[in-house]
Amino acid sequence: MDIFEQIKKVEAYDLIKLLMGFVGVVSPGLLILFLFKRDLFISLDLMKLVLLSASLSLPIVLLNYFLLSIIPSVKKSIYETTANLFTASLISAMVFYGALVVTYFLGLKLQCLMWMLITFQALVSLSMIPEIIVEMRKKKTQ
Repeated sequence: MDIFEQIKKVEAYDLIKLLMGFVGVVSPGLLILFLFKRDLFISLDLMKLVLLSASLSLPIVLLNYFLLSIIPSVKKSIYETTANLFTASLISAMVFYGALVVTYFLGLKLQCLMWMLITFQALVSLSMIPEIIVEMRKKKTQ
């Protein structure tokens, strides 16, 4: 089977899932490696580069997914799980890209990027806590 025929069979929803996965998981790691470890970025083959990039950003995606999944009002069907994963990927992308933009334009080092990532993620995590508390109180009163 020709590769172009396989590409034509891909549904738009699957393409969006693939794009969100790339934007939220692989792309931030690629940008970090490109900006701060360019020699490593150039020397690695594609598979190792993608795996290393994903390993840099996946912990933040998983943390956001965990935070979204403990909100009691969120139903746990497969559709909501996929939506939570999309949302976690989007939140993580905003955290990473925000920190990367600030770091790049201010000419800061990798250590400053890491501190900014921790700070931005802490702010995002703290913003989810009131929702969790409200939903837990609702559940107790019912």
